[in-house]
Amino acid sequence: MGIHTGEKCIVCGQVFTDADDVVVCPECGTPYHRACWQKNGACINLPLHESGKSWESTKPREEARNTRICPDCGTGNPEDATHCSHCGKPFLRPEEQQEVTPTLREQLQQAAERMGSADPTCGLNEEQKLDGERLEDVANFVEQNNLYYLPKFLRFSKGGRISLNFPCLLFPPYYLAYRKMWAAALIVMGIMLLLKIPQSLQQMQILLPDYLLTLRQTGAPAELLQLFQAFSSRLNAHEPLLYNAAMISRYLEVIISILLGLFGNRLYYRFVLRKVHKLVQEDVSPDMKRRRLRQEGGVNGWFLVAMLGIQVGAFIIFSLIMMLVMQLS
Repeated sequence: MGIHTGEKCIVCGQVFTDADDVVVCPECGTPYHRACWQKNGACINLPLHESGKSWESTKPREEARNTRICPDCGTGNPEDATHCSHCGKPFLRPEEQQEVTPTLREQLQQAAERMGSADPTCGLNEEQKLDGERLEDVANFVEQNNLYYLPKFLRFSKGGRISLNFPCLLFPPYYLAYRKMWAAALIVMGIMLLLKIPQSLQQMQILLPDYLLTLRQTGAPAELLQLFQAFSSRLNAHEPLLYNAAMISRYLEVIISILLGLFGNRLYYRFVLRKVHKLVQEDVSPDMKRRRLRQEGGVNGWFLVAMLGIQVGAFIIFSLIMMLVMQLS
């Protein structure tokens, strides 16, 4: 039995039969005899087009239940239909419909939702080893955002290395400090500050002429004008060198940020393993060990403030050095 059998064609008013050649409007789904459609050349169910709605069957609900709904356009079709009568989308047979296997992260998310935050391992085997260290100890040390880190750590333990970390890509020293990798944060911050020096000098070389003009217009002392003019002349004498050094430093900044973004999680993984290995060697009770792991691990927002203070302090020191250089020029 066709899906439109028993409905009426709105052109001729005749009821559709199983033998009729029925077509539907591609926009609203209104059924027509093919001859009626060709006679008019277009759909005449204008109210549906104006309202943006679709044609609905007038057959009893009991019959409508025995239909297969198209997932694309929502049109009802016979249960044994292989294609949608409206949009032509083929229907998959039951044996072709593959069940989607959830990813490890999705499985951990489901486990975490079932158990709440009581289990830091998110339902994984707490005795599983990550390069010799128990998963439970690693999870207690990480403490924050285990659902993100544990799947990556498991992959690292099996030989994986690259894993994109956006915070480490965009704010390398601050991410490292936040995760208590203080030594790495200071090293990266130092490198980044050194790379900023040629960029700052080039910026000064570009801006000093305009600054000198402003000083002259405001009636600045002659000694100050002479000081800045001498420094500007010295920078202009090394303009090609400053330009090349600034470009190289910018490229190096980008390369370092990309590398840290790709290997930041791996760096944190090695840091966690070193710390955990050291802490589990302490001769303390299991409860004390768990507290020590969480105390030494986790995150620390104050380290972010400290890194910001270091950056501001370095800027002030650089400014003072530049002032001293100008006085000695």
